[in-house]
Amino acid sequence: MSRSRKKTNRKISFFPISLGLIVLAFRIINTNGTLYAQGSVLKAVLDASKSIVSITSEAGGIFGDRPQGAFDKSTGQILIFRKISPVYVSRTGAGFFIDSSGIIVTNAHTVQQAGRIKVVLHDGTQLIGSLIHLVPAMDLAYLQISLPNPIPPVILSDSDRSKLGDSVYTIGNSPVIKGSISGGQINGIGTSKTTPPEIAAGTALFQINFRLYKGDSGCPVFNQRGEVIGLISAQAAQGNLTYAIPSNLIRKGYREYLEKQSAPSDQK
Repeated sequence: MSRSRKKTNRKISFFPISLGLIVLAFRIINTNGTLYAQGSVLKAVLDASKSIVSITSEAGGIFGDRPQGAFDKSTGQILIFRKISPVYVSRTGAGFFIDSSGIIVTNAHTVQQAGRIKVVLHDGTQLIGSLIHLVPAMDLAYLQISLPNPIPPVILSDSDRSKLGDSVYTIGNSPVIKGSISGGQINGIGTSKTTPPEIAAGTALFQINFRLYKGDSGCPVFNQRGEVIGLISAQAAQGNLTYAIPSNLIRKGYREYLEKQSAPSDQK
């Protein structure tokens, strides 16, 4: 005798990095993460892969250790000196073009407070990027580079139209799976509880059953049409669950930058 299974949705509260209060509606989906997709889907994702870049941010500083003293016999004085130690920090991640003028979106935590940002294109070309806009509350950063040749940007989808159970794909950037396509499904969609009642609440976060590796932060999440529905955020990854920032928030952050650029100088 077969036993019927009752499908249920359960809601929990989740606090991502600086994104405010999010409510996630979860549906359990049985999948091992193996990619099953039609050739047209793979072609669309691979065509968009040329818009993905690798990012390395570098920062350095000088820090003083605990003060130390020594007795100078020639003068009879105690000399106080501080030991100086140089510190070098390097962070890696990914990003992708959202504008043909050379605008890249990535995670704020990858490039924030960086002294130098190196961007590697799909063909291996290395360029220096400039941080032009930062949205720490959404963990988003926007970079500008001078492209030697035009590179088509990704197509940003309407992330509010994505549904639980939708098949999604990403292209790895970490040394473990760099350039490989991984498939998964959306098994959690979060909406902000702080959205004013007069405004329709949009998608604030995706939960996807991708396995995340170091360096995959900032990779795009594609739908079956090869459009980007979100950007992976490594800070919110737990085990085989990965959280992604929706494309509509990426679009919102970029629109804020453009509005700021077009505003009169006394309002910037």
